[in-house]
Amino acid sequence: MTLIVEDGTEVANANSYVTLAEARAYALARGVTLSATDSVVEILVIKAMDYLESFDNQFKGIRKTE
Repeated sequence: MTLIVEDGTEVANANSYVTLAEARAYALARGVTLSATDSVVEILVIKAMDYLESFDNQFKGIRKTE
């Protein structure tokens, strides 16, 4: 599985807000141990985006696109 990172330019089919390296660095800085297997961490990153997207219309501001 490959992460497709949304970088603010409306990337088609984006499934993440961060790269795998960014997710690993974030976890490391907080003392969280992630799997050494990239595909396992990619699933967690995609689930994190799904979670954030579940708060539809609860963030302040205006959507750039529907």
